[in-house]
Amino acid sequence: MPNIIDFHMHAYPDALAHKAIAHLRDFYGIPFEQTGTVEDMCLSLTQANCQYGVMLPTAVAPQNVASINTWAKSVMAHTPAILSFAALHPAQHDLADCFDSVVADGFYGVKLHPDFQQFNADSPEAFTLYDVIQGRLPLLLHAGDLRYDYSAPRRIARILDNFPNLTIIAAHLGGCFNYDEMCETLLGRDIYLDTSSALWILDDRQSRHIFNNHDGDRLLFGSDYPLHTSGYELDLLTKLKLPDPLMEKILYANAKALLNL
Repeated sequence: MPNIIDFHMHAYPDALAHKAIAHLRDFYGIPFEQTGTVEDMCLSLTQANCQYGVMLPTAVAPQNVASINTWAKSVMAHTPAILSFAALHPAQHDLADCFDSVVADGFYGVKLHPDFQQFNADSPEAFTLYDVIQGRLPLLLHAGDLRYDYSAPRRIARILDNFPNLTIIAAHLGGCFNYDEMCETLLGRDIYLDTSSALWILDDRQSRHIFNNHDGDRLLFGSDYPLHTSGYELDLLTKLKLPDPLMEKILYANAKALLNL
């Protein structure tokens, strides 16, 4: 097994982790077995022999951005295995200055969650943010949901159409709850797809269709911890028996190149 980078993980300050997990459980109606602390997230990495984990914080309101990023920066400083993206919000009034700080603080990208943050991924406000980000850092977007239309694959396709210099990672294989729409609008395009919280929803035929028809250099392994552990998602991916060269790209090489490690 090559080195592994888990490109999609979430954790919370120890004092808030229990509350955050309870909120996620209520929001999704799915049991979360992990604690959501940084220590437990690192245990998930260790048990699956992952070298790095990419932490993806989300700010549900503009006023939370600064404190979340301060905490995420401290996690990176004290935990070498964690590489963090920064939280931003399209309703911020100081986007350009805040993004300059994100770059200066050494974050590896920006995470947005349109469903949590309640904005359409292709809205004018979001376009203003993408214009600030493009050409400087990657953007990871939550993609697809059964209940909301904020992050539908067709909306992400419009971002691609309007921002050719923006490096986008669409989570959950681009929208696993919107599989048909994802295949029609994103499959085969110049966009990264991560595997988080997708392989347990899609059947093997659907998963293989995506892996066989998307650029192998644009696929990333992710667990969506604390929903699942790195080991659980790694087992699902391994059971598809993809060719070894493709597996090495998904598990490590693509992430290493994208993050300039």
